[in-house]
Amino acid sequence: VFFPETHARLLASGEFGEVLSGGLIPVLNILIGIKVYAGAWKMSSEFINRRGTL
Repeated sequence: VFFPETHARLLASGEFGEVLSGGLIPVLNILIGIKVYAGAWKMSSEFINRRGTL
């Protein structure tokens, strides 16, 4: 493991059932979801702008 402090934050040890028991992984999942949503929205927007309809 190259960066133990990063891995410690990514996989924080928490109590089962706590909101932040998963470390940064849930936060990263949300950020990736937002990026995918933004990309899909941009592709749809460009398609509508070039073609005129969906």
